[in-house]
Amino acid sequence: MANGDEVYAGEYLPCESSVPLTASTKEFAPRPHNVEMWITDRRLAKLAPVGALKSGDLLLPVDVLDRYDKFKQSGH
Repeated sequence: MANGDEVYAGEYLPCESSVPLTASTKEFAPRPHNVEMWITDRRLAKLAPVGALKSGDLLLPVDVLDRYDKFKQSGH
């Protein structure tokens, strides 16, 4: 968060390739600050932000990577 509080600490992967990105990647795209930038699931301890790449791919927590099709269909 802007105040330094940790939101979610977990592993993320790009949905389409499932290949880890390097920490120094410059392919990240800003997400809108609204409800669409968050994912909740019983497999996660709390809300997690959804990441985005300039290519249009999404970054989801590894534990919920299987939900990508739902995000893609809903226009997230």
